[in-house]
Amino acid sequence: MQRAGNGVQPLHAFPKGRAAAARRVYWACACPLGVRLSSPLHQASLSEQQQFRALNINYQALIGSLKYLSILTQPDISYPISKLSQYLENPGMPHFTAAMQVFRYLKGTMFWGLHFRKQDSFNLQAYIDADWANCPNTRRSRTGFMVLRNSHLISWKSAKQATVSLSSTEAKYKSLADACKDVVWIQNLSSEILTNPSATPALVHVDNRGAIDLALSQVSQNGFRTKHMDLCLQFIQDLIAQKILKISFIPSHKNSADFLTKPVGRTSIHRAISQFITDAPILAALCSQAPSMSACQDPVPGATNVADAFMHALRDELRSDKQGINCPGTALGPDHLDGQDQAK
Repeated sequence: MQRAGNGVQPLHAFPKGRAAAARRVYWACACPLGVRLSSPLHQASLSEQQQFRALNINYQALIGSLKYLSILTQPDISYPISKLSQYLENPGMPHFTAAMQVFRYLKGTMFWGLHFRKQDSFNLQAYIDADWANCPNTRRSRTGFMVLRNSHLISWKSAKQATVSLSSTEAKYKSLADACKDVVWIQNLSSEILTNPSATPALVHVDNRGAIDLALSQVSQNGFRTKHMDLCLQFIQDLIAQKILKISFIPSHKNSADFLTKPVGRTSIHRAISQFITDAPILAALCSQAPSMSACQDPVPGATNVADAFMHALRDELRSDKQGINCPGTALGPDHLDGQDQAK
């Protein structure tokens, strides 16, 4: 996981393991976009849409940069970025404001990194969640899951489901099927590269007893009345019968994948990711090798004067405290974003 220039921050070694951080990527993404991080937007007589167009911001590039971070080392912003990605064609000021909220959150967590420690065992576990019919426009549910090797996060996802689910059980079962595909792929990969792969079934945590009962049943459920759902059912039942995975119930307040499907507070996010995220001081020292602000003084060709103002604001940010303002999900509730497409 190492690229030159403004790419992936290398895996840094320190006494208790290794950590992958994205501070270099954060600055590389933020500098050329011409956006101000700390100061609120000034009120103007223009409409919100005219005000947003006057800023001359490339919203697609902004969200693409954040998407890159969410895939790389920032699972905690996966939900808001997935949400903001729905408005790439016709963004407005609420979406831009929410994206800036994510940048503020990243400023306070730029020294966080995924923590990888040397461990001899290879035990997989997964946390599954789904937010049923949470989209007010399409009523499609949202899938969220994470897969861990021991305490190492190696896969995660937050995405809207492709079809409408008629019950919360069906929505959870779709999430379960998606997560099981990742688990099986990782197990197959480990069997090829490890000398002694683990024979222990992967432990999958689900907070819906209806989905668990379906997975443990021995007969096909005609209630689904669709082939794709019946295939998902048979797929998971076969994995359980082959002892490839084992399903376990977990209360919703203990489900670590909760922040991948809905807006949650800072405390909930920190509790969920504390087992695989590090903010060790030594990581901060190692990350200081990232490009200084002088490396970002020349914006990309075609950048406007807004980028120059952004550079001064960014320098002020570096001199100020290093605390984030709010968690990214709080700015992305239904009152902020949902329904914007219909209004336009």
